[in-house]
Parts: sequence; C-alpha cells; structure tokens
Amino acid sequence: MSRIAFFTLNAYDMLTGGHEGDAVGGAQLQQILIGKELAKRGYEVIFVEYAAEYKKEQRIDGIKIVTKPRPKGSELSRAAKAVVGTLRTLRRIDPDVCYRRVLDFEILPLSFYCSLTDTRFVYGFAHDNELTDDSTFFSKGVKQTSLYRRLNQFAISTADSAIAQNAYQYNIATSRYDTDVYQIPNCYQIEEVEPIDWDYESPVIFWAARIERVKRPKTVVKLARKLPDVTFVMAGGPGNAELYSELQQEAESLENLVLLGHIPFEEIDRHFAAADLFLNTSEAEGFPNTFLQAWANETPVASLAVDPNEILSSQGIGLFADGSVETLCEEMRDVIDDEELLSTLGQDSREYLHENHSVEAISEQYERVLLGEGNGLTDS
Repeated sequence: MSRIAFFTLNAYDMLTGGHEGDAVGGAQLQQILIGKELAKRGYEVIFVEYAAEYKKEQRIDGIKIVTKPRPKGSELSRAAKAVVGTLRTLRRIDPDVCYRRVLDFEILPLSFYCSLTDTRFVYGFAHDNELTDDSTFFSKGVKQTSLYRRLNQFAISTADSAIAQNAYQYNIATSRYDTDVYQIPNCYQIEEVEPIDWDYESPVIFWAARIERVKRPKTVVKLARKLPDVTFVMAGGPGNAELYSELQQEAESLENLVLLGHIPFEEIDRHFAAADLFLNTSEAEGFPNTFLQAWANETPVASLAVDPNEILSSQGIGLFADGSVETLCEEMRDVIDDEELLSTLGQDSREYLHENHSVEAISEQYERVLLGEGNGLTDS
C-alpha cells in the first residue's frame, strides 16, 4: 500500500490528547480524522511533526509520527532551515504521496522534492484568504512580500492535485492554477456526549475559536450588550494576547458574557451540546470545523458572514446574516426562546452532517485524490 505523508507539524497534541504546547485547530483535526481512516484502510500514514521535548516518534491509531527540527532564528534563517529540514525528512521517510494543508515555507521544499521524484504532491486550501492577493493575510516580514506570495503560488501550481473546501475556493483555484482541483468538504464523527452542566438561567449562545482579529470576537461583546437576556459563552485560547486581555476586561464588566479560555478538544463537544445556538463571527473561513461540531451535537449555527456553499441559507439549518450585525441580532432574538424551532433546526443539522460530512465518505474522496484517481466531484 502507498506511503502517505501528512506534513501536519502541529497535530501531535490533538492526536495524543496530551500536551497542549502547539496551536491546533481545524486543519489539524481534519488531517487526524482522515489520517486515522486511511490507516484503517491499510495505508502507511505518516504525520511529520515539529520536534519538541515531549513529542515521541511512535505509532498512534495506526499513524506513524516522525519529527523534524523546529527552525529557530531570524525569519530568513527559519525559512532556510525549514527547507533543509523538510528535504532531509523526505529522504528519510521516502513517501509515495505528500499532503500539506496551510500556506507556509513547507510547501516550497515539498514542491521541489516531489517535482524531482515520482512522489505525488497534493495541496489542501485551509482558508479562503489563501487565494487572495491581499498581503495583510500573509502576516508580516518576508511573508508580506510579493516574492513570497509568488513562490507560494508557484509551489501550488506544481502540485499534482489541489483540494478546495468550498465552491468559492474551487472557482478561484481552477481559474488560477492548471493543476487538477477537487472540491471536498470537511468531515466530523458523530458521537453521543453528555452536555456540560451549565448553571445559567438564560439561553446560551456559544462561541469557539482562537482569539484573533480575523475571528472578530469583539462582535460577541456587541451582541451581548444588545441581548442582555442571553448568556454568551466564549471559548478560545489567546492567539492574540492583547485582544484576549481586552476580552477578559469586557467579560468582567458584562454579567451575560463569559470567557472560558482554551477548552481541550476532547471536552469541547460537551460545550456544543449544552448550547442553544452556536455563533460564528469570523470575517472569512474555508469550511469551519465548528459548524460540523455544532451540527453533530444538534446545535443550530448562527453565522455573521461565513456560509460555505450557502448551506445555512439554502438548507434551512441555521441563521445567516450576510455580514449584518443588526440582522444577526434580530434573527437570534427571534429563535432563541423558541425551543421547538431550535430542536427542529438542531435535528436537521445533524441529519445534514450525517448525509454529507461523514468521515468515511470524505476520506474515500481524499483517498482517490491522494492516489491520483480523482474523486468524481470535480465540478460539485
């Protein structure tokens, strides 16, 4: 069977359920779910991780963990070390297929190595903004330069295949790149969980994400002020320390705003299950894993600006405000006390997840793309 290498870099903590030293999120979760399923099917699945004192090279749930040095020094120095470290790791593991999700320096050596060998290279778009020409998406320093963006675009263009999460990504990617592009949504496993016992007398709207500007957590503060009879519970680690501190101060001054901080992945479903609504306030995302987590726990989604493939607006399983805070506030006010409507929306959400985002079905599509067999859904 083929040897498939996922350059996850930061998935170890979520995979092992132990240490929480790395910033983990949706990209790591999807690779873990798909990696485990492919391992069950007999493939040699390798996760390439940044080395850390607590990370051990071992096999977990059929996935072999291999570590490579985390580059240190200046930005240019880190970039050079990342290239060297990745090439050495590739020679060591000798994969048949390489997969990378999230733009960074890693895709440059992956592109180079796979172009010179018979190794397939598949890139997965993690965020809608990866297809933008807006330099503000590329952080700061070298990553904001046009050279860096052109190198990234060139590396993606050398991929044998690329995977888009939604129609927006698919349409732009197919117009920009000659490589085969496939549209495959995210997946999630439905499991029964015991809702956390929240001692709130009012309805609860749950928000979960890393505390960063792009997630627009300050919008939750505005909504909490507009809906004083609803409790807003926020979960997320300090991606932006200054912003996190500001939210802590806001939570102390508002009785109906609670900031929980980081919640371990193995406990987060209990929070989704206990909420009446899940709230998303992000500027843009690919296909939010939090939508899937909410649906799996029969919790309807209320979204300010993100509606991948127009699912919320076309399937009738949630609220979509098309960017308007006022509209979002009004729609949440209308449904939050209607237990029968919330129950119906929740049940329909879970059914939609079961029919369209099962781990088995989505992994089968990934399997075909990774092996170069297509997935039959290029134009979906």
